[in-house]
Parts: sequence; C-alpha cells; structure tokens
Amino acid sequence: MAITVTIPSEAPTGISTTLVTGGTLTSGVTYYYVMFSTPNLYTSPSGASTTRFGAHSPISEEGNFTTTETERSVKFNWTNATGATNYEILLSTTSGSYAGTQTYSNSVETMDSNITDGVAGHTITAPATGPYVRHSVQLYNEFVGGVTKDGGTVKVYLDGTLTYDIEDVYDAVVAAGYSAYTFYDGYNFVLKGVIMVDSSSSTGSLVVEQKSLVFIKGGV
Repeated sequence: MAITVTIPSEAPTGISTTLVTGGTLTSGVTYYYVMFSTPNLYTSPSGASTTRFGAHSPISEEGNFTTTETERSVKFNWTNATGATNYEILLSTTSGSYAGTQTYSNSVETMDSNITDGVAGHTITAPATGPYVRHSVQLYNEFVGGVTKDGGTVKVYLDGTLTYDIEDVYDAVVAAGYSAYTFYDGYNFVLKGVIMVDSSSSTGSLVVEQKSLVFIKGGV
C-alpha cells in the first residue's frame, strides 16, 4: 500500500458579513464568528455520501460584526473551500471563546449542515438552535497526546500492495507536514483524523500489534 496524507477540506476564506434588516439577534451587540468546512469522507455501498465521520477543516480566522436596533440579521459570504461540501458558522459574544456555542445545522440527528455555498451566502436571522457537535474549537480541554484542537482533520489514505505498521503511518503524517495532528511514543498512537483504505484495489496490509490507538475525528 501507499500512504497519502491530506486535509480533506480547507478552511473557508474571504469571509465577509453584511447586516440585514430584521431578525432576532440581540441589538447593539458585537458578535464574533469563526467558520469551518466539512467534506464527504465516506460513500456507502448504496452510493449515499455522509459527513457523519465528524471531520472538519481547520478553523477560519475570526471576524466580527455589530448589530443595530433595526439590523438584527447578518448575511455571510465567503470563498468556497477546496474539498468542502458543507459549512458551519459559530457565533459568540466573546472573542476567541466558542465553547458551548451551538452550530447552525439543519439536523440534530445527522448533523449535516445545510450551508453549502459562499457565493450565494447564508443569512443568520436568529440565535442558533442546532446541536453542539464536531468542532473542537468548542472544547475546553486539550486533546490527548497534545494534538492540535483547531487544525481540522487529516485523511490517511492507504492503497497498493505493500505492508506497513502504525509507525509507518505516523512517519507519513509527520513527513506530510502534519506533525501537530498525531502523537506516537512507541505504544500509544493518536491521530486527529481518519485512516481509509480502498479495498477494491488494495491487497496490502496495515499490521498493528500491542498498540493503543486513539482516533479523534472532530471533537464533540
């Protein structure tokens, strides 16, 4: 097998906000925001794609806007990110503090966002009522192994005919420039990401013996 390490989706960039008349956000308040994108990482045998793995891009740069008495809604526009299929927006009234905030998501059960296109944009008219899911930016505690919290998720893709062990995976992640996403001390292996195999074309092996494996896919 060959080992390929990538970020499945990039963070949205070029984010801009425009105040909109109406809505129920609190008037006269400065709201801070960050965004991230989610990729489709899995296609089921039936052909249905899903983001339920919880993977997400690195967190965007923080921005802010201030509502007025009459303009209590805001429209977001951004540059669509490579690899992204959906987006999430987090709002907070405290800069840099998003723990416990809710996401603008349309389904508590599937956690799949309905925000899809930065060119068309997305308008927020009210405080979020979605679930608290996926985004490590919401967490107070650090991750095991000291891996990055807000850097998104890496995808380790295995294919081919060779055989590797978990140290080979660790070395490949580090060599690809994502050392902040993994930890390995000879026994404990931590990855902020997923390992995926193309079983239709691969005949190699990933052999793991007497190791402790921790996979952090998003942050809940």
